[in-house]
Amino acid sequence: MRVKPIRTILRLLTEADSAGIHHSPGWDKGYARLQIFTIADSLAGAEVKTPSASITFKQAEKVKSSEAEQKKLLNRHRRS
Repeated sequence: MRVKPIRTILRLLTEADSAGIHHSPGWDKGYARLQIFTIADSLAGAEVKTPSASITFKQAEKVKSSEAEQKKLLNRHRRS
């Protein structure tokens, strides 16, 4: 079994910690800017902690347009 280089790991963790926290206003929660995962972490099911993208942007209004308007726009595009 191989011994982990403790100094390197501690340096990496210190550097990741110094990157700070990103505050997500949508969730009112903080997330580490730099997250370090090993292959073992990934195989154990660890996941990157990020805010959900579902509330990042305001939902746009749906616009209803007539079929005639759509045909006019398509015809204009085809001529150019």
